[in-house]
Amino acid sequence: MGIKECSKCHIPKPLNEFYRLASSRDGYRPDCKTCRRVQDQARWHRDRENIIARNRARYYAGNTHIHRLPEVERFWSKVQKNDTSDGCWLWMGSKSPSGYGMFHRKPFVSAHRFAWITIYGIIPDGMNVLHQCDNPACVRPEHLFLGTQGDNVRDMMRKGRWTSYHGRVYPNARVPQGNTPPPNPPCQKFPKRPNLTDEERFWERVDRSGGPNACWPWIAGMAQGYGVLSVNGISVRAHRFSYVLHHGAPLGLGKLWVLHQCHNPACVNPQHLRLGTPCENSREKVQSNRHRPLFSPDDILAIRATQGTRRASQVAAHYGVRADTIRNIWRRKTWKHIP
Repeated sequence: MGIKECSKCHIPKPLNEFYRLASSRDGYRPDCKTCRRVQDQARWHRDRENIIARNRARYYAGNTHIHRLPEVERFWSKVQKNDTSDGCWLWMGSKSPSGYGMFHRKPFVSAHRFAWITIYGIIPDGMNVLHQCDNPACVRPEHLFLGTQGDNVRDMMRKGRWTSYHGRVYPNARVPQGNTPPPNPPCQKFPKRPNLTDEERFWERVDRSGGPNACWPWIAGMAQGYGVLSVNGISVRAHRFSYVLHHGAPLGLGKLWVLHQCHNPACVNPQHLRLGTPCENSREKVQSNRHRPLFSPDDILAIRATQGTRRASQVAAHYGVRADTIRNIWRRKTWKHIP
C-alpha cells in the first residue's frame, strides 16, 4: 500500500486514509479523511442555517403547492370529501395504528381533533372528540361531538364496538347484536382529597339512588366496563373492593373471582356479588346467554374449507384473529364438535 502526504496536516499516511477522487492524478484527494472531516464540521457550524434552508428547498421542490400552504388549507388538502349529505370525509394523510388520522403541526395532533378546533374552537380540558359515524378516519365536523372517556366507552358498548369482549389482540372482533350490556351513568371526575379514607372515596363514586335492591353503578373510572378505584397507588376493581368491604377477605380470595348475579359489570351492590371460580363464571355466561363466541359454525366450516388453498395468516386477517387460531381449527384441536 502506498504512502501519501496530506496537504493540510503534512503527515505521510497510507492511501486508505484518503478519499478517492477520479479526476486527480493519483486517484485520491490531496487532504486526508481526518482533515476533511474537520473541515466539513467547521463549515457546518459556520453555515448551518444556510445549509438547512438549501436542503429543505431541495426536499420540498416537488411539493411546494402543499408545504407552503397555510396550516388550515394544508389540512383540508389531505381530506377526501364525500358529496353526499351524510357521507364521511376521509383523512388521506398518515394514520395511527388504530386508524385515526395524524396531522403534523409540531407536535402531531389527531386529525379529527384538529378539524373540531378549526370549526368549533378549543376543546375543553378532560373532553374527547368522539365520532357519531364510528369511522376513525372521518374528519367531517358534523360527525363529531364532545364527550368524556366514559361517554366514549359507553358509546362503544352501546354500538357493539367494544373489542374487549374477545380480548385486546382482536381489533376486528365482532359482537353479536343484542348482547351489549346496558349503558352506565356518566363518568364523573372527583378532586383529590387526601383527608378522605378509602371507604369514603369509594362511596362518593357510587350511585345508590335506585334503592337497596337495585344496581349501584360505579360512576368514576372504568376499565373494560368494571369500576376501578386507586387504593394506596394500586388500581383495584370496585366490585372486589365492595365485596371485601362488606364481607371481609375470606381465605383464598386471591384464587376466586367476585361474580355479578345481576350481570352488570359496573354494579358494586354487595347483595349482587358472590364468590366463584372462573369455571363458574363461564358456565353462568353460557346459561344466561352472555357467551359471545368468536366464530359461528358456518365460520368454522368456511375456515376448514380454506385449508390447503390459503395461508393461515390470510384467513386470520380476514377474521381478525391470530394465525395460530386458524391452524388449531384446521388441525381440529379446537371446535372439535363441528364435524
